[in-house]
Amino acid sequence: MAVQPAPVRRSISLGRIPGSLPDRVIEILEEQGASVTIESMAEARSILRITTTPGQQYIAMILESGKPVEVQDVRSLLALVRGSSSERGYLIASGRITQPAYQWAEGRPQIRLVAEDELDELGI
Repeated sequence: MAVQPAPVRRSISLGRIPGSLPDRVIEILEEQGASVTIESMAEARSILRITTTPGQQYIAMILESGKPVEVQDVRSLLALVRGSSSERGYLIASGRITQPAYQWAEGRPQIRLVAEDELDELGI
């Protein structure tokens, strides 16, 4: 019986798209000294893992659909924060963040909502 060779495993590097919202977020975070890893990147939603110099772990969910951010989006972020053992999560959106979404996030210090036009204020 012939021995089958082990399958070749390749690491796939997710590329950045210059000028895209995730790319701009990565640039801002790296300028602040953070290390950023792209966990997933899709047309409308990207997930970034952020590590600061002292070793703090954060996660960012970037929504690029242009659709309004609803409470369910913020709940998804909170689940992501808890599931990844991150200290904080950022939901960064190209669309408008609705008042119910802001209200639901209020009082949850591990969540920060950031509209695209507020990127200059993004700080970790």
